[in-house]
Amino acid sequence: MKRIQKRNKKIKELRKQGLNLSKIAERYKISSERVRQILLPKLSIDANYCKTHKKTYLTSCQYCEIEKQYRGRINKLTDKFLKVECRRLSRQNRKADIVLQRKIFIKHLRDKYKLSFPQIGRLLKRDHTSITALYYKN
Repeated sequence: MKRIQKRNKKIKELRKQGLNLSKIAERYKISSERVRQILLPKLSIDANYCKTHKKTYLTSCQYCEIEKQYRGRINKLTDKFLKVECRRLSRQNRKADIVLQRKIFIKHLRDKYKLSFPQIGRLLKRDHTSITALYYKN
């Protein structure tokens, strides 16, 4: 253990002297990715790990934040809002936040209104298999 700690200190010193990652990796016969991991401070996994998306973030999970905001809006559904959302989410858009909102919307329509996948597909102008895939996607 002490030998590894000494090696890590030497790696940090070499980096401060200006050697690049690949040269340091060659010298110690490790990958440059491992050198990078040694040089970076450890992330606080508990504080920034999103269990839903199974990823570690520097700040909070952006997708969970979008989901919280959107769920608040969708819980106050009215017929007018439903029509506006169907129009907005039926557009051809693959941005992550829009796809996430579409997914939440589909789950809401499926669970609260008991609509079938083909019915939701017609509302959002998509094939029912696309709706099914998005509904069951993690």
